[in-house]
Amino acid sequence: MARVSIGVPTYNGVETIAECLRCLQEQSFEDFEVFISDNGSTDGTSDVCAAFAKPDRRFHHFRSAETVPAAVNFTSARDLTNTPYFMWRADDDLTDGEHLERMVNALDRSPAAAVAVSPVLRITEYPTYQRKMYEPPSLSDETEVGRIRSLLLGCHPSWIYGLWRREPLVRSWDMVSAQYPYLWAADHLVLMFADP
Repeated sequence: MARVSIGVPTYNGVETIAECLRCLQEQSFEDFEVFISDNGSTDGTSDVCAAFAKPDRRFHHFRSAETVPAAVNFTSARDLTNTPYFMWRADDDLTDGEHLERMVNALDRSPAAAVAVSPVLRITEYPTYQRKMYEPPSLSDETEVGRIRSLLLGCHPSWIYGLWRREPLVRSWDMVSAQYPYLWAADHLVLMFADP
């Protein structure tokens, strides 16, 4: 069994999915498996995913016959896996070649942490090209209210795509999903309620 599972929930991501999957193939840390949860794509995404899964045994493609809500597809991607460490990867996200290695090392060094995250560089092209870096907030010396404020207002939504210890992610995601029926802002809530 691999140490890390990566769930890639996708729907009609043909323009970006190949580069996303190639980025995963080229990681310096190699003890991982990728589980692509294809939400009934109709634009060629399925063909791209199947092409990655065929020659590389670390990649597995699962295509749903029908499209389900995005949060259900995220849960499906997670539930295809069972490794101690897990991360979701958006079908349009990229990282450098050492990203996964750094995240594994961070969790290995910090047994009390539920998730390891990295700075996020957001690049937008519409209406104008912009680049903005989001650094993780420091939560170490804050009161409970300060910590909650930092998590709710200071976290970038992409930190849901950090490397998680499986148990706290399952607990937090399932609790939030059961009580909060929206995808919008669920990422912040999952991060806020994640305890190792």
